[in-house]
Amino acid sequence: SLDINIDYENATWEYELVDDDSFFIKVEHLCGPFLTPCSSYENGVACPSKGDWGLALDDAAACTKYSITNVEKWAASVSLTSTNLDVQWQASNQQHSTWQSDAEIALSATFDTSSCYQDLSSQYYVVVPETGNQYHYFTAQQYWQNARNNFNLSVEAWQRDFDCEFEWTG
Repeated sequence: SLDINIDYENATWEYELVDDDSFFIKVEHLCGPFLTPCSSYENGVACPSKGDWGLALDDAAACTKYSITNVEKWAASVSLTSTNLDVQWQASNQQHSTWQSDAEIALSATFDTSSCYQDLSSQYYVVVPETGNQYHYFTAQQYWQNARNNFNLSVEAWQRDFDCEFEWTG
């Protein structure tokens, strides 16, 4: 007979942040008469229909964008006992161990993701300001587009989509 006893210890999943890149959050400034003229900005647009009032796009806070990866951790203790075989074996996802034998044992973890596990890597990025507060902001990937009100807004997209019919609420 062969008795196999497997005891998993500390089986967990974790998240790890991977530095993707640094970027600047963009901000719009009101510009025009009695303020800084729009022409003083590298990316300013004065609107004649608004008495030369306009908007300027500028860099604001520097941030770092992180992708999220899922990391599995586990450790196992395996005990095999039979008439001609008595093996005690320790392994984990960090360190494997071997022994001289004709028998081969391989362990791989399968985590139950049905309860509280969330696959954050396919849903979010993490945005962290490089100065000031060090909060980690989980940001839905849908807000990482080259468009207004998105983190990845380019100057070209802002200029292309600029509309002098803006309303300034302050």
